[in-house]
Order: sequence, then structure tokens, then C-alpha cells
Amino acid sequence: MNDACFASLPLCFFTSSCVFASGGAYSAPPPQVAELFLKLNIYRTPFLIYHYYSYYNLILNYFNIILVKYFCACDNSVIGRLVMANILVYLLDGKIYINLTNRCTNDCIFCLRKDKSDVKGQELWLDNENSTAKDVIDQFEDIIKKHVTLHSSPFTEVIFCGYGEPMMKLDVLKEVAKHIKENYPDTKIRVNTNGHANFVYKRNVVPELKGLVDEFSVSLNGATKEEYDELSQPKFDEAYDEMKKFIKACSDEGISVIASVVEGYKGRHLDLEKCEQIANDLGAKFRVREWIPAGY
Repeated sequence: MNDACFASLPLCFFTSSCVFASGGAYSAPPPQVAELFLKLNIYRTPFLIYHYYSYYNLILNYFNIILVKYFCACDNSVIGRLVMANILVYLLDGKIYINLTNRCTNDCIFCLRKDKSDVKGQELWLDNENSTAKDVIDQFEDIIKKHVTLHSSPFTEVIFCGYGEPMMKLDVLKEVAKHIKENYPDTKIRVNTNGHANFVYKRNVVPELKGLVDEFSVSLNGATKEEYDELSQPKFDEAYDEMKKFIKACSDEGISVIASVVEGYKGRHLDLEKCEQIANDLGAKFRVREWIPAGY
């Protein structure tokens, strides 16, 4: 950590009861705060939060967010990261979405979470990776109870898609999907994925999901490895080939699979014809998702 990067920046010191503004001299933060900076990735933001001894105290957290908002010149996306409540299940366009993790094996340059922390006001950054299947099911059932009619649920589809790669928590995903299939058998389950699960787990996990997942939507993201790597920024070299193998594994298993691309990111255009041919050759349907500059 380079002390020089903090020179002359105002520091906000938060305690459990008050705010102190300080400019000038900088002293290195204690280990707990340094760890927080790493978690929130805010070393280079226009302001520094020098707090979070009460990290797990949600009420104090919200109180501090209000103070930050009014006393610091800060970015809304950073404020969103500070809130970081564990929203595991959320609603979007009349469908239920499940948000299992922050972790991902890609770092896509067009990813929504690079620009904002919420989807229609629902904060999706998780404060930890400790959520269990029971936690997800409890939130799922709470949403169902709030929207259920006398004999049926208005929701016909559940999508595993949040701010991370859902297949990174495979066991939780399987248990939650099993609960939904057993209790709401007419509900379609889709998983939006980057298709790296077989590489991560060193086995073909697709057969384990047959009967639990009705459809996979896999991010193809490019007609070539070079294009894919530029847009997806994967964390391992074989990512493009592994993604295509996953699509083929879904098709071979008889599970509906869609290969999708994001078109139009900041004026970039893909060879959609070639992408569609790749999808078809792998046994997948093809979907073009137009880039949404402001997100949802």
C-alpha cells in the first residue's frame, strides 16, 4: 500500500457515534481497515472511508452511509458498495432472480457491476460469501409469500443471475433448484453462466443439473478467443474453449442452452453471423443482448 497516494487527500474518520474530517497528515490504517479497503476496492476513489470496526452492525452501517453521502464528495456506486446488504433473491421484470456470490472467473468490461451496485434499487453486492441454501430459500419464500395469490404464484421463471457467477456456488445452486422444483414444479429455472464450471470443478457438472435446470444461458461473448479475452477478461487462458465445451456438454445432455453475446458496447460490433454459427455448431440457440449503457 503506497502512502503517497493518500497525500493531501481529505480523510473521513468514522467512529460509532461521530465523524471527524481531517486533511493533511496521513497515518497508515490498522489491519482491519486495510482489509476493508481491499474488500471494497476503493483505494483510488475520490474519498477514503476510515471506518468499519462495526462492519457487521447494519444499522450503524446505514447511518454512516448517510453521513458519507452528506459530508463527502463520493460516487454513488461506492456508496452502494458500503451498503452491501445480503440480497440473495430479487425481482426484475416480473421474474425472480437469485444472487449467490460476488465471485466470478471473468471480469467483463461491460459488466453492470463495474458501474453501479444495484439493479433497480436492489443492492446486489454481498458482504460475504457465507450464505447457505437455507438463506436463499428463506428469502425466496418471503418473496413468494408477498406475491402469492390464493392458490398460485405469479412467477413462472426463476433465474440464477446476480453480481457474480452462480455456478461458483454449485452445491447451493443445486439445493435451491431442488427446493423450487419440488415445491413449484411448473416454474422454469434458468442459469445465466460464463460456462467455466467444468474447468473450476475439474469434472463435467452438467449431468448433475439435469432435472434441476431447464435452461442455461451461456456468455459466448465473441467470435474468436482474442475477442472473447478482450471483452470478458477471463482469469485463465483456456476460458474461451472451456466455455464452448460447456455449451456442447449442455446440448449433449439434452438441456436447452442459449449462447449469448453483448452487442454494441461503446460502439464495438461483433461478427454476429459468425457467433450464431458457432452457437449452432455447438447445439445452442443464439441470442443477441444489446448493451444497456445505464444498466437497469
